[in-house]
Amino acid sequence: MLKIPGGKVTDPTPDGIRKQAEVELREEVGYRPGRLEKLLDFYSHPGYIGHKVHLMVAHDLEWDPLEMEDGEEIRVHAFTLDEALAETRVDYQCDPEAALALWLLSML
Repeated sequence: MLKIPGGKVTDPTPDGIRKQAEVELREEVGYRPGRLEKLLDFYSHPGYIGHKVHLMVAHDLEWDPLEMEDGEEIRVHAFTLDEALAETRVDYQCDPEAALALWLLSML
């Protein structure tokens, strides 16, 4: 399944969200962003759970991996934006939050 890096926010301040995004990016794909840009904040399942999602775009990436958390098994694949968008069109192939993020990014 195509997913984007993510994790649980423990500090909901803008600085806390940015720091958590940096950690998740380094743990899950091995890159440290030079800069993070907010794309969108939203509730993914309003009426069911209070799950707030913070979508960010990472710029100026540098290889600087952190170790994954225990129990995480992640395989990293590189896609062009067009290839990733094509994956969103395959049934059950893409996480819906990742699909939304990719389509929003494609409109910038």
